Amino acid sequence: MRCALPRGQYNIFFTAIRSCYRSGMDLQARPLQYFLAVARHKSFSRAAEWLNVSQPALSAQIRELERVLGFQLFERSSRHVALTREGQLFI
Repeated sequence: MRCALPRGQYNIFFTAIRSCYRSGMDLQARPLQYFLAVARHKSFSRAAEWLNVSQPALSAQIRELERVLGFQLFERSSRHVALTREGQLFI
């Protein structure tokens, strides 16, 4: 079976997975669950409420995940959260 993603987009995904393994991050870890919750709710505060964690703790976990991966997952503004292209591929 062949995926519809262009070759460059495969590279982004596999680079991210490789970064997680190299940093010792468990791929079932909390940061990935937090990432999916923010992506689903499109809001850090709503995702934090749904996850039963504080919003600053959630933001810190997402920032750490982005640091490990080497790219930004979300475009943030004071009232808007959207997935970046890399974030969309990472889902």
